[in-house]
Amino acid sequence: MVSAERLAGPWTGLEKPILSPNTEGAAPDGKHCDAPTACRFEDLGKVIVLYKAYPLRAQDGQPRAPFGSSSVVACWRPGEPAATKGRQVPIPGRGREFCRGWVGGVQLLRDTERKSWYALLNGSPTSPEDISHREPAPSLGSWAVCKDPNPEGAREVDLKHSPFPYPERLTPEQLNAGLGVNFWRHHLLVTPGGRARIFFNSGKNGTEQMYSAVPA
Repeated sequence: MVSAERLAGPWTGLEKPILSPNTEGAAPDGKHCDAPTACRFEDLGKVIVLYKAYPLRAQDGQPRAPFGSSSVVACWRPGEPAATKGRQVPIPGRGREFCRGWVGGVQLLRDTERKSWYALLNGSPTSPEDISHREPAPSLGSWAVCKDPNPEGAREVDLKHSPFPYPERLTPEQLNAGLGVNFWRHHLLVTPGGRARIFFNSGKNGTEQMYSAVPA
């Protein structure tokens, strides 16, 4: 965690990370903690963090993806030396979700009108083969909805709607622009005029580029 009075800095960081791998037992984050997204609740005096967790050992609760990465929710209060880790949201190796092989980075977003939380996430139906945690293609994107007003609640992956097409459904125009294989490292922004735009990385290995997409 780092802080500053101005965006231009100077920035001051805590001496130690607030999230570190738990190497004991079969923790879902025994190897790495990365790709965090956070939201601060000033009235509650806490920060909710979603981070990507890579297991060090095979996960019994992920029968079809024992080494698949997941997303874990944590809570941190300013002034505390470390965050308190909570549940996995969602967990790979289960169900029909497009991210049943592994779960990638998650952007936490607030639906003020419906008083609920959702996330833009990426993942793959193909599971890593071993502890190397290589993320097999294809990387796809979709939404995960938390119907609980509490952002720490469980999430349901939306199986019907996705901001991205599947690679095999790309148009000739999209293929000529370089899209293909993977859709990941994405981030959603809303302009002052209310237009939503997603920036993302796509393309074959070695030729990946950044792209952006807006609602049709």
